[in-house]
Amino acid sequence: MIQRDVMLLFLTLGYSLMFGQHRIEGIIQNEKAVPIPYSNVMLMTDSQELMKGEVADTTGYFSFEQIPSGNYQLIISAIGYEGFQQDMRLVKDVDLGILNLISATFTTDEVTVSAQRSTYVQEADRTIVNVSRLPSAAGGHALELLEKSPAVSVDRASSNVSLLGRDNVVVFLDGQRIRLDGNDLLQYLASIPAAQIVSLELIHNPPASYDADGTGGVINIVTQNFEADGLNGNINLHTGYGQRGKYGGSGVLNYKSGKWNLYADGSTSQDYTFQNSDIVSAVQFDDGWLRTQQASQRPAYIGNYKGKIGLTYNLNSNTYIDVFGVYTRRQWELNAETRTDYEGDISPIPSDFLTGKETNASRQYSISTHIHHHLSPNHSLSADYDYLNFNILNPTRYTLQNLDAEGEPLSESAFHTEKETPFEFHVARLDYQGKWNDKLRFETGVKLTLSHVANHTALLDENELPDATSLFTDSMRLDEQIYAAYISVEGNLSSKLSFSGGVRYEYSDLTLRSKREGVSRQISRFFPTLSLTYQFSELTQLTTAFRERISRPGFQNLAPAFFFLNPYTVLAGNIQALPNINQTLEVTLRHRALFLSLSYATDDNPIIRYAIPFLNQEENLLLLVSDNIDNRQQLGLNIGFPLTFTRCWSSRYSIGSYGRRDQIHLPTGRRIETHPFFTLDISQDFQLHKSWSLSLSGTWNSLVYQGTIYQPQQTTLNLGLQKTFDHATLTLSCTDIFNTGTFLGFVNELPEQGILYDWNYDFEGSIVRLSYSYNFGKERGKKQRRSGASEVLKRVNE
Repeated sequence: MIQRDVMLLFLTLGYSLMFGQHRIEGIIQNEKAVPIPYSNVMLMTDSQELMKGEVADTTGYFSFEQIPSGNYQLIISAIGYEGFQQDMRLVKDVDLGILNLISATFTTDEVTVSAQRSTYVQEADRTIVNVSRLPSAAGGHALELLEKSPAVSVDRASSNVSLLGRDNVVVFLDGQRIRLDGNDLLQYLASIPAAQIVSLELIHNPPASYDADGTGGVINIVTQNFEADGLNGNINLHTGYGQRGKYGGSGVLNYKSGKWNLYADGSTSQDYTFQNSDIVSAVQFDDGWLRTQQASQRPAYIGNYKGKIGLTYNLNSNTYIDVFGVYTRRQWELNAETRTDYEGDISPIPSDFLTGKETNASRQYSISTHIHHHLSPNHSLSADYDYLNFNILNPTRYTLQNLDAEGEPLSESAFHTEKETPFEFHVARLDYQGKWNDKLRFETGVKLTLSHVANHTALLDENELPDATSLFTDSMRLDEQIYAAYISVEGNLSSKLSFSGGVRYEYSDLTLRSKREGVSRQISRFFPTLSLTYQFSELTQLTTAFRERISRPGFQNLAPAFFFLNPYTVLAGNIQALPNINQTLEVTLRHRALFLSLSYATDDNPIIRYAIPFLNQEENLLLLVSDNIDNRQQLGLNIGFPLTFTRCWSSRYSIGSYGRRDQIHLPTGRRIETHPFFTLDISQDFQLHKSWSLSLSGTWNSLVYQGTIYQPQQTTLNLGLQKTFDHATLTLSCTDIFNTGTFLGFVNELPEQGILYDWNYDFEGSIVRLSYSYNFGKERGKKQRRSGASEVLKRVNE
């Protein structure tokens, strides 16, 4: 295993091969030398593709960071002013000074800014997916968008999101972390309509300003934002059908007048779907063998409701305050029917029939405050406070019939499980950004995160009386405090060599208590990041980066929750799960739009869902829990490149090849699993006519191992056809055309422990949707102009 000092030595030895990038900045004013706040600034390449997008602050100041040398065009637009364009050749940092816009003498509806944006924009530390260029995404939600994104894998069976082959990705919404994990995170992502999403930022090398949590990187979901005077917004409606119907709608409103800006959005979706499963297992207990074959039909209804309202007020030309609140509710109801056949020495019956009426109701509300103050054009200070309250109710009523060999009932019993999990978070942070000189910039800040989670589970009999002695009746309380401070510095060492680096210190104190056991854990650690970039030519650059991050066990993984699959097999939480420390060394070559990355990563105590099955011999139970394996080493090679065949046909390819070595400590001894796996993402975009476009996208994931578990390969093909009108779009989309991408699951075969487990999921496959979107107000099309922005929205979290 390469340790941290060896990796840093590697970086130091490779210093002479690294290269630099440049900065562009300026101030936008009108003819009377009055700043024009919130002007839209776009930096276009010489091939008229969007390199970066930005919005000027309240003083008219804007800046672009880490721009490679080359030829560019700067485009500035603002409501009430004529458009501004300036060509430039970038070979060093550029301060454009004052840029004057001329007041327009015609209406704003006559002002248009036209530029061809790429669906995917590749930067040194991230890939940006412009959702407005994906017709196949229409009518869907954020979870489906991630499944269609390059180098992103969403495993619904184990509730995991990975990026570039690395697990434990942290997901942000407009720069704010979504503080959920596992299936709760996937459910929340499914409640965010794609119609409100501008872009996805897939950040594989996060800077020190981000939390150290998330060994796989960060995904930031950027939603719509309007800043023009008056009333602006859009309305989206969709209907669809897979094996069952689905429909919904969303809307965004923004009203700006003078110093005030009021904004709101809302959405709802009704989805009738199913999640069927088949399980085959063979387990050797002390009392003898048990073989089961289980088939479960799980038709479900999922209802999502979301609302947001906020207000931005400019106290003066240098200071503004932003306050907003969000409320979401999700209702998941299903009536499951499960038939299980038994063979062996344990079960006294040949089969049983289990019916379950399950409700998973979640409710979340949050309040956020952001204050930003410009001390000078080169220095700013911001403060944030967020409060989040989240509650999950998961009651399930079971009826169990024991059947004879002919399938006739022998006996019947009823029982009831209850689960309630309230979360509460307080997050406060203070950040300072500045520039020492033309070659050196810095950012520093402090952050406090307070978390409180409770989990109450109970097993009740048919008389609604709890069984206090049951393994499944328990209460947990978790309190965690994380104190963090960071500093990040970037600059140019020469005309070709640049650097960015920083260090984040985090101290965490976790206390977890249940009725049966408890955990107290403190972690004090520095997390460094460092990258060096060398520019060989205007078109070619090489970056070497090192980072260290942590993945703490998710609250749901720690909670002593449980879910019955059958009377002998139960999913459960693991209060003893440990944090995972990751170190990654990455070398990235970019030539034009070609992206080539070679990475090596080591993980101590990586967490794997259902990694090590546990046999409870007293209860004759097979427990499937989330647990740590000893160590993981992974080598990865990723290639991404576009191909343009004609003016009307462009494409994008992303290929991943990985080698993984997992070291697992089992009750029977240490075991090493070494396996390769591969990923492929392809997108094809066709401009059929001036107002018609067609999009095809496909993904293929090979068989992959997670510890002793392996998951089968998966293939998905999606299609989208879009018609654009003056202020509206109509889209027909089909997800998973051939119904090949929703057969998921995992296999765990441990003959030395007497365990074989094969679980297959079948989610709803091909879904056809028809979506309609209408923009109104002065700022029509703002969504597409902002879609290439590569930084977190400043008004939310700078």
